[in-house]
Amino acid sequence: MINGLGKIDKDVIDYCHRLKLVQQDGAGTDNIDIDYCTNKAILVANTPATNNISVAEHTLFLILYIAKKIKGAAKGLIKVRVQSVLGSELYGKTLLVIGLGAIGTEVAKRATAFGMRVIAVAKFPTSVLTEPSSSSSVLQRSHSDPHQRASDTSRQGSNLGP
Repeated sequence: MINGLGKIDKDVIDYCHRLKLVQQDGAGTDNIDIDYCTNKAILVANTPATNNISVAEHTLFLILYIAKKIKGAAKGLIKVRVQSVLGSELYGKTLLVIGLGAIGTEVAKRATAFGMRVIAVAKFPTSVLTEPSSSSSVLQRSHSDPHQRASDTSRQGSNLGP
């Protein structure tokens, strides 16, 4: 069982003499030498969608960290001289979500809970919504529309290439 942070290549596979299965936690198996595993009759599997919520929450944490200037506030708290730790509000800001897969969708849901305007760029948009009128709607565009300049923050998602 691996977490996706390491590379499972020929050297690692050869070192594990009794290896029968390589299990990737989360989506994707791009860090595993699948061809070599196949040649050695080693199964390769992954568990997509197991950490979508966690990744989405971490993404929002990072957005808050930057918007609220937490790093500077922490330094000020240590020196007991904090003049402005509020940073800027997320409410009313625009978030560009590039890739509206499982994680991108969860990020969009959480961003709308903060009152953010969400523009989602999807490879295969299911529908194009008009300008969002409520906190639960998301403006979707196809991958060819350049909206990044219109956003205050962006979240890169899945591969949108051909």
